[in-house]
Order: sequence, then structure tokens, then C-alpha cells
Amino acid sequence: MKQDEKNSRLLKAHADLLAGRYDAARAVFEELGALGDDRALLYLGSMHERGLGGPVDEVRAAALFKKSCDGGNSTSCFFLGMLQYRNRDLAAALESYCLAAAAGHPAAAYWIAQIYGDTSHAIADNVEEMRYLEIADRGGHAFAARDLAKKRMHASGSIMSKLLARAQYINAIIKGIMIIARDADDPRVQ
Repeated sequence: MKQDEKNSRLLKAHADLLAGRYDAARAVFEELGALGDDRALLYLGSMHERGLGGPVDEVRAAALFKKSCDGGNSTSCFFLGMLQYRNRDLAAALESYCLAAAAGHPAAAYWIAQIYGDTSHAIADNVEEMRYLEIADRGGHAFAARDLAKKRMHASGSIMSKLLARAQYINAIIKGIMIIARDADDPRVQ
């Protein structure tokens, strides 16, 4: 199958998915996924994770996200990390998030920071937390900007630096609200 035809079929299946025609979408995603299309594997994994067109199957979703991630799809690496994080497999989540963050996925960098910032486990590392918050912030992640500004407020010594940090904090919150209002699935607010 030629790439143009794959792309056309993928777009049609995505439209079917959005319209709730899950059986039609799943059939095309499965066919293209069998041909190794990492985007089809991502969508199919998402369908299994959410129970769209069938029962929730997180094991199958993880396998599909992993195959797509191994094919270089950073969004699949991120979703695999989210699934692993939700199931409290922090080491695996960290590995998946790192793959996505290395490809420029700002939400992955943010969640790496969250893992390193959680002092309830042995992985906690304040230096790495700050490093990944800064990476996520440079990628435009609204919550990373908010968290950095909050940390600066607490660490600031002078009144002027506290005021500046508070202004950055408020700005980050407003920016996050605006992004969510436009597109709640935007990776800058995941």
C-alpha cells in the first residue's frame, strides 16, 4: 500500500473514531497497524485504553503503545508512560517518558519532573525535578511554568523577586486556562 493511500485511510479512520464509528475505525487501524504504521497503533492503543468499540484492555493498549513507541512515535511513548504511571510502575514510566521527552514532548518532561519531585519514593531527585521542569517550560508546558514560578516564589529572598515570581505564576495559570479552553488535549496541558 502506498503512503498516500495509508495517510488517506488513516485520516478517514480518525474521522470515524471522532464520530463514534468505532468498528470502522478499529478495522482500519488494525489493518494499518499490522503494516507497522505507528500512528494507527497509537490510535488503536488509545481505543483499547479507553474502551472505545470494545472493553477496556490496558494490557493490549500498553503493547500497542510500546510497538508504536519502538517505531519512533513520541506520543505513543508518552501514552505508554501515562499508563505505566497510572499503574504505579514508576521505573517503566520514567523510561517511556524519557523517550518522549528526548523527542521534544513537553508533557513527558513535565511528568518526569513530577516523578522526580515525589519524595514518597526512592526515585526522588530535586535537581532532576528542576531540570525537567525547565525543559517542559521551554517546550511551552503551562503547568511546568506554573510550578517553576511557585518554586521561585518560595525560594525568593527579596520582595521584588517574590513579586516577579508571583506575576509569572499568575501568567502561567492564565496561559494554562487559555490553552485548555482552546484544546484540552494540547500536550502543553497534559
